[in-house]
Amino acid sequence: MVIRKGLYTLSFSDISDSDINNSWEVKMVYSMWDMMYGYSSFWIVFMILFWAAVIWLIVWIVQQITKNKESPNEILEKRYIRGEISKKQYQEIKKTLRR
Repeated sequence: MVIRKGLYTLSFSDISDSDINNSWEVKMVYSMWDMMYGYSSFWIVFMILFWAAVIWLIVWIVQQITKNKESPNEILEKRYIRGEISKKQYQEIKKTLRR
């Protein structure tokens, strides 16, 4: 039996069909192992970068949510400046916030 595939020609004269099937299976397993082993370092690096990006994204979102928070004193001063509350209310609330 002669098998031609691309540039390669394989000739099996003394080998039975079951031996040919077994030898192809063994070659296929080794070939798949070589491919997986060769790409394993790529996948390790990819997974590290992926999880680093996920962690960075979570930290960034938390920072964005929390950084725009104003303190109660800042809110009180802005309300007083806009004239929403009187001086007496401002002083009472400020005294309450200090406690």
